[in-house]
Amino acid sequence: ESRLACASTSPVRWLMDIATASPTLFFEDQDLTAVVEELSHRVRCDSQLAPVMKQIVGNRWSELELGTVELFLAKLKMRSLPDLSVDRLNRAIALLSRQDCRRLHTLFLEAVFARFPLHDASNLVEVADDVLGWIQPLLEEAELGRRQRKLLNGMERWRSNTL
Repeated sequence: ESRLACASTSPVRWLMDIATASPTLFFEDQDLTAVVEELSHRVRCDSQLAPVMKQIVGNRWSELELGTVELFLAKLKMRSLPDLSVDRLNRAIALLSRQDCRRLHTLFLEAVFARFPLHDASNLVEVADDVLGWIQPLLEEAELGRRQRKLLNGMERWRSNTL
């Protein structure tokens, strides 16, 4: 009976089902690692971001880089979201301005496009846009409790792949 069901499914339909079941990525994990390392270098050399990020990151740059790679891979490959410290995220949000977020986004795009051609970079750009869209409204929330609820809500949306 299962042979008949398989035989009646067209090869094109079967391929389309497979294609939509998982994301199509045109790069390897180590390529993403290289982009994040490039971003880290650009941030540390940036006169606007370096002082703020030094307050946020301290001397934990390699930890931040690894976490950033894991975060992007979670979104791109529909993996579970890595553990994120809500306290650290709240602290970062309290220190960052909208201009800082836009600058981080710009530096990320520069790092992506330095590594990939346009058509290969689109998945990473989409995730970066999603992150920026999630973080920027949090920057405008002055009340810590409301900001934390919005942050947790965003993390849940990320986990459910609806961010």
